[in-house]
Amino acid sequence: MIKVNPSDAAAYFNLANLYLLTKRYDQAYEWVRGGLSKQPDSAFGHFLQGSLHEQDGKFREAEAAFRRALELDPLMSKAHLALVNLYMHEKRKPEAVTELKSFLKSFPEDPLAPKASEVLRKLETGGTNP
Repeated sequence: MIKVNPSDAAAYFNLANLYLLTKRYDQAYEWVRGGLSKQPDSAFGHFLQGSLHEQDGKFREAEAAFRRALELDPLMSKAHLALVNLYMHEKRKPEAVTELKSFLKSFPEDPLAPKASEVLRKLETGGTNP
């Protein structure tokens, strides 16, 4: 698709996602950068960038990218959950609780809402193993 239409940012992001899912992070970064150069306001592009930063242990950059994705698309439920996972990894319980509440308020019918509710309940009751 990129050979046919090199300005198609979605094709870049799809390739980046494929490389991310197959743990070929260097190539994924390359395609995300290419996609964001074509469409800098892509929520999906920023989400992918955040996912890659998280894989590399660049947690501040990951958080910023996930936040940017949510600014661009407040209905991107997976960005909320990515932030929850990031906060849990960094042992930032208050931020994880806040993000879970935001997710559940915005997406009560999401298939992951029951699991999110369970994790929230464990965090609020002092459970250490959500």
